[in-house]
Amino acid sequence: MKLTIRPLTKTVSKLKTLQILYGLIGIFLFSIFFYIYKQEQNSVYIYVTALLSDGKDIFVAAPYWVANTISKGTKDKSILGKTNAELIDVETYEGGSHGKHVILRLKLSAIKDRFGSLYYKNQQLEVNKWLDLKLGQIDEKIYVVYLGAKLQDSNKHRYRIIISKKSEEPYVVNNLKVNDEMVNNKGEILAKIISLKSTHAEIRSPSDASPLSISYDPLKKDLLLEVDILTNLREGIEYFGELRKLRAGESINLFFPQATLWDAVITSVMKLNQ
Repeated sequence: MKLTIRPLTKTVSKLKTLQILYGLIGIFLFSIFFYIYKQEQNSVYIYVTALLSDGKDIFVAAPYWVANTISKGTKDKSILGKTNAELIDVETYEGGSHGKHVILRLKLSAIKDRFGSLYYKNQQLEVNKWLDLKLGQIDEKIYVVYLGAKLQDSNKHRYRIIISKKSEEPYVVNNLKVNDEMVNNKGEILAKIISLKSTHAEIRSPSDASPLSISYDPLKKDLLLEVDILTNLREGIEYFGELRKLRAGESINLFFPQATLWDAVITSVMKLNQ
């Protein structure tokens, strides 16, 4: 039987090719790890308060199946073991029949460029901007309302407001009672009805006899309520549920156990002694 032996030069050439290939792979992997290492060395921790909603409207509550899967303490770690993101706290409250409003307090590892701008996973971090977040069960857009080197201070106050709602449906009126409370997942009372007055809905329309004709709709109600609410001071402005500014003329949504009051208008604001 005849044996065929490959020339030694071919074997050496193949070994050199493999050495070059392994060398290139090694350089590539080293470059990746060096880049990650430098990124982590240049990173800073930043604290964020953000709103999680359905889509890109902060006033639309997140679906229950999303809100109910969010867990405090969830972390996202890099391949080197550094924490990229941590959910420090979560606050939720009812947002109508389809979901909950969700407030997230996060600790993020951000990169600061030479201009002082902050980036999280190649996304610029800015107040009043949207951010894509993947963390545990969260894979949603969040709306940033606070950025800082420390956790946002809890600066809460109690106010008594008077709100007006025109032409409300009778079933809503019948299911609103004095002492009804709106409560968050922490057991804090966000809103409590102090007094409630309802009348037949007033309809104003122009007429030939007078500049304005007034009639009443017996099927609808005009509401006037006194409500105590809990607010949080942020950048000199009081917010209800981190969403609504507390001032006369602003609208507010209140979610009580048996009924929801949509788009009521604040007519009066008074700070309570605490």
